[in-house]
Amino acid sequence: METAEIVKIAVSAAPYSIDKPYDYLVPPELLETAVPGVRVTVPFGRGNRTSEGIILARTPGEKMQGLKPLLSVLDRGPVLDGDGIALALWLRQRYFCTLFEAVKAILPAGLWYQIREVWHVAEGMDRCAADGAATGIRRAAPVLDALFAAGGSAELSVLEEACGKEAGTVLRALQKAGVTVCETAARRRIGDKSRRMVELAVSAEEAASLTEKRSSPSGGRRCVSWRQRGG
Repeated sequence: METAEIVKIAVSAAPYSIDKPYDYLVPPELLETAVPGVRVTVPFGRGNRTSEGIILARTPGEKMQGLKPLLSVLDRGPVLDGDGIALALWLRQRYFCTLFEAVKAILPAGLWYQIREVWHVAEGMDRCAADGAATGIRRAAPVLDALFAAGGSAELSVLEEACGKEAGTVLRALQKAGVTVCETAARRRIGDKSRRMVELAVSAEEAASLTEKRSSPSGGRRCVSWRQRGG
């Protein structure tokens, strides 16, 4: 029996009706960083759409056939400790929310990411070749129309707006046929707060002297005249 590191994930895309900790395989390149309390991206559902999640637990286990691997780790270290995970599990039972919703209620809003899917026409694929490879894929034509009209690259949200919510399913079918490729990126929903700082370029005495000069009667008239010209 082949063993592997298995993690249990609270997945953001899981609605309450099917919400539970989902098992995922930790690939070798993520063994050091995929620890409980960090956020990750995972494939979810039949279409394997990229979704955000958070690791609740990690244990060695049997490597089952069909077990999906983690895609990436979003944090350098855990953003939720053991007590926080226990609180999220309690919140789910107490308030009938999903595990991921419970985690979001605990952590600051600035930590969360927005997952972006950008779809591209495969390299070397022109429209004629794309149409030939897409034979038999339902509603492939309007999706390809929108993708080529966008210059061969577009975000999933743009394609869904043009072709409907099933655009993602069509794109994944086209991906299997070698027509399209997907690039996934995680972007912070709220940026870090920044503060602009200024400092004197001269000494405090020189600054005070300049201020006194500008407050003189002649300096004041020039200031008023400038303000009048400026409107």
